[in-house]
Formats: sequence, structure tokens, C-alpha cells
Amino acid sequence: NLLSRKLVKVLMVNNNFFLRGGAERAFFDSINILEEAGHEVAHFSTKTNADHSSPWRKYFVKYYELSDSARFGSIEKMRIVGRIWYNFETRLKLRRLLSDFKPDVAHLHNIFHHLSPSVIDELKKQKIPIVWTLHDYKVVSPSYNLSVRGKIWEKNSKGRIHKCITDKCVYNSYLKSTVCVIESLLHKLLGTFNKVDYFISPSDFLIDKYQEFGFCQNIEKVVNPVLVGAANFEIEPWKLGIGDYKNGFILYFGRLSTEKGLSDLIEAYAKIKTNIPLLIAGDGPEKEHLVLLARKLNVSGSVKFLGRLEKEKLFQIIARANFTVTPSRCYENAPYGLLESMALGKTVISSDLGGAREIVKRSNAGLLFTAGDVNQLKAKMEYAIQNKEEMFEKGLLGKLFIEKHYSKDVFYKRIMEIYQNLTQGNVA
Repeated sequence: NLLSRKLVKVLMVNNNFFLRGGAERAFFDSINILEEAGHEVAHFSTKTNADHSSPWRKYFVKYYELSDSARFGSIEKMRIVGRIWYNFETRLKLRRLLSDFKPDVAHLHNIFHHLSPSVIDELKKQKIPIVWTLHDYKVVSPSYNLSVRGKIWEKNSKGRIHKCITDKCVYNSYLKSTVCVIESLLHKLLGTFNKVDYFISPSDFLIDKYQEFGFCQNIEKVVNPVLVGAANFEIEPWKLGIGDYKNGFILYFGRLSTEKGLSDLIEAYAKIKTNIPLLIAGDGPEKEHLVLLARKLNVSGSVKFLGRLEKEKLFQIIARANFTVTPSRCYENAPYGLLESMALGKTVISSDLGGAREIVKRSNAGLLFTAGDVNQLKAKMEYAIQNKEEMFEKGLLGKLFIEKHYSKDVFYKRIMEIYQNLTQGNVA
């Protein structure tokens, strides 16, 4: 019985307190699972108009949308750069929260550029054990996803961090790349990451990649829970406002950005002779480019952009898809697009990179193609369209794989072992 375990007071820490991506999904799901099991959970984040409600909001830190930096004056830009390197407001607000809440353990998710690693120093000063779920590669590289201009970039391995500046590895900018290189060097000099008690990763791939980059601390694998929720899958797609597609549809859902490989997906789709439409759910900086690309390739009538969807509505759409596609050109860690598709019994077509390859190989729930190879992706989609029974069987394998390895019970048991190892006799 999970509830028979000792209760632990947990502080959950993440840059965003709204659902921006996979890190936030893991963050909020972890909070829900812990609270459901009776644990007291406090939140520490930044403050935006999009935030979910939180009784701890008064401690949240001021948020800057860094992509809008052009509208800031010179002095404000200098202040923001300082906050990226080391945010003193974070330490002050966190100190007040810790005084009121007194957690047994702190669990970090994404903290760079907004809260900053100053979180770690304050927690260490207060002698709070620290667990950190690594969602990307930022601890070992200024390029958080090891991708530059849509291509894999690993040139800063083996101490060659200056390559980030010469290659403009952060937002194709010399200045932003320099800021992030200084950030990396600063925290290496301060020994910031040596102060973390326990690193965890949702994939073996990320662990291997960190070791390849010379990261010496131990990282344990703890998969993110996959909570699909109790959606009513009897609702027909046309009632969801996405059209009445009698022959089904192909689906991508997630962020619309260069490294996600959506240009490859649209180009591959344009080469297929099919009456099955391609639906793209999500938002991001590449949306306008992708709409123009679909128009240029004469498939704008068949490629539908649904925008950002609420979770339950998204699950309804996934459940009605013929199959889903994850065409990333970067090293995904443990992509929810893949995992949630499998949880809903869908075959997945994925590029053969990172944690995505690891999941598809182990589950046998999908098809892999070489990242960036449009013709290979086209062939895999055609195969999936023509072999419905095999795809149905793969979908069932995926569903069983998720139920066995990614359930909330599996996650809860593992994370409690870690918390209680760290807190020892200090829990209530």
C-alpha cells in the first residue's frame, strides 16, 4: 500500500507554473501523485499571467520572457543577464518560503535562466536534500538540447566550450551564446552542481550522454509517470471541432520549433498520395513558417493546424488518430508525444535519436526512421497507412509497455525510495 509509507514534505521547483512542455507535465504530474498519496507539497516558480493557481504564489519570482529581449533597454538587459547567471531574488524569496514550509526534500526540474542555480545554494545553506530531474542537457552544455539550427551539435564536449560562441549555439547569437558560456563556466567554478544530492533522468540515453560529456556524478533512471486521464473516447472527432475525418488522420502534437523536425514531416507528407489529413496540434515559433511551407507544397488543404489544446481534448484526438509522428532532429529525452500516444494504443513513427529511439526499440510499439531523411519518413508513413492490422498490434504493445513501466505506482515507489534514502529519519 503506497499510503502506508512515511509522509514527506516536498518542495517542487520549476521555472514555469503553467504547462509549457514536457518538463512542466512531469512537474505537475509529480505534484498530483504526491498530494494524492497524502504528502504535503509546496511550489516554487516564477510568476506569470498564465500560471495555475498555487497557495505559494506569493513566494514566486519575477518572470522575464527572454525571447522578447529586443524590447528591453540596455540597463534592463544587463539586469536580466545577471539574473540568468545568478538570481539573488530567487535566493531571497526561497529563503522566506523555506522558513514557512520547512521541507524534508527539494525536487528540482528546470531552473536555468529564470530561477537560476542560485536555488541550489540556498537549499544547501538550509541543509535541505536536493533531488534534480534532468529534462535536458543544460548542465553539460550551453545548448540545452544539443541542437543548433536544426542539427545535432556536440562540439563543446571534452572542454571545448568556446565552440559554442564561434558556432552561435544559443539562438544563433554570439551575444546569447557568450552569456550562456559564462553561465556554464561560473557554475563550474562555484561547484554548484556538486551540491546536488541526487540526479535522476527519465532515460538511459541522457545518462549515457552526460557521462560522454565528462559528468562525474551518479544519475539514476526514474521514468516520468504517464497519466492519460479519464477522457471520454466515445466522442467523435467532428464534435471536437477538428473535422469529420472518416478515414482517420495522422497526428503530430507538441512544440512547433525548428529542432522538432516538422518541416521534414510536412515535406514527407506532401510526397504521399493519400486522402488522410495531417493534423498538427501545438504552438511555437515555427508555426508561420510551417503554414507557408504547407501552402508552398500544395497541401495546405490537408494539413490542419489545431493550435494549443487542453489536455483532455488532446487525448481525445490522439485516441482517434491512425498513428502519430515524432520527427525530432534533436536528442529527445523522454518525449511525452511518444509516451502518451503509446498509452492510448497508438503506433508511433519516430526519428531514431535519443530517448525516443530507446523507447520505441524496447516497446516494439512503432517504426523508426533516420532523423532528417524525408524519403525514409515518407516510406514509414506509407507503410503505416497500408498495414493497419500490424499498426494496431504495435499500438497494443505500446499500451502494455506504458502500463508496466510508466504507471504512477511505478513512479511513486521509485521516487519515495529516493526521498526516504535522503531524509532517513527526518520524515514525519
